[in-house]
Amino acid sequence: MTSTRYYSLDIIKILATVGIMFHHYQQVFHVEYSVINFYEGTFNCGYLVELFFLISGFLAYSSIMSRPKPLIRDFIHRAVRIYPMAMISCAIYFGIWLLYEKFFGEPIFLNENHDLWNIIRSFLLIPQPPGQLALNNPTWYLAILIQCFILLEVCRELWHRYSFWAKWLPVMVVILCTIAKITHMPCEIFYAMYCRGIIPFFIGIIIYQLLHMKDKYSSIINLLFCTLLLGTVLAFCIKSEWSIAHQQLLLMFGIYPTLVYYLLNMKRIINISYIYIYITYASAVSFSVYLLHVPIYSCVVFAQQYFSFAVPHTAIFMVAISILIGTISVASYEFMEKNIVGYMKKKGI
Repeated sequence: MTSTRYYSLDIIKILATVGIMFHHYQQVFHVEYSVINFYEGTFNCGYLVELFFLISGFLAYSSIMSRPKPLIRDFIHRAVRIYPMAMISCAIYFGIWLLYEKFFGEPIFLNENHDLWNIIRSFLLIPQPPGQLALNNPTWYLAILIQCFILLEVCRELWHRYSFWAKWLPVMVVILCTIAKITHMPCEIFYAMYCRGIIPFFIGIIIYQLLHMKDKYSSIINLLFCTLLLGTVLAFCIKSEWSIAHQQLLLMFGIYPTLVYYLLNMKRIINISYIYIYITYASAVSFSVYLLHVPIYSCVVFAQQYFSFAVPHTAIFMVAISILIGTISVASYEFMEKNIVGYMKKKGI
């Protein structure tokens, strides 16, 4: 591949971000879009987060291969790109949560119990114990992503010392975490949260490696992904109802890797050159959308309670909130995120 810009991944990120945004809209406002067998009869996009992890693993490894940095500096670079905006989004949600508690004497959402340690963990992007929600709950993805980066740097150090591990260590990590997830070992927080991120993250690394082995093993690799896709289709045909755990495994090992692999092999998805400028921009803004959509929903819930009105369960209202989220996210990207990234570049981070 001659370019390090993967436009197909930009398109996937945009669509997945919109799906996650609608998923949380569904949760917050108790809306069901349609009846579909998958996801227990509702259109539930919660497991799109696994797709984010897969893309993150692919891009992180791609960055290491194309622009290698010293180990500690590389980790700091990744962490600092994540933390400022995540902390700002947590601070916004924290203010809304305090106001809601003061006015109504109850949490905005069920299962919320933000004591001092929960708040500290939320701002530091440390994974929460089972059953506890972080401030601005979508940041749990970033908390696990930080752990994935740490594990990646550990693996990177190992395969620098022992070149044999460069190809096989990601595979071993995926196998061990899959066994831990299936057997519920060694503890609940590990298989429920960490494995949900680590498995697709390292599958993303494996996809990068396979793409760069393609010239030598093209037929075998294509057969592998065709088999994955065929196996997933057959699984749905044989059994119409799957448990949540089985759905998750089918997505992580069948649908997502195949989708990403074949899209990366396509030179273009859309044959209009200038449209990729807008795709790149929308992909950049998607991080702000991901971080800000739940705080904005929380503001709507607060207004709903304070002014005693019911949120209409209509497509028009959902689109209107989506436009509001998009507008605020563009402003956030232009006036905060770009300035933060610019300052980091000046400091050489």
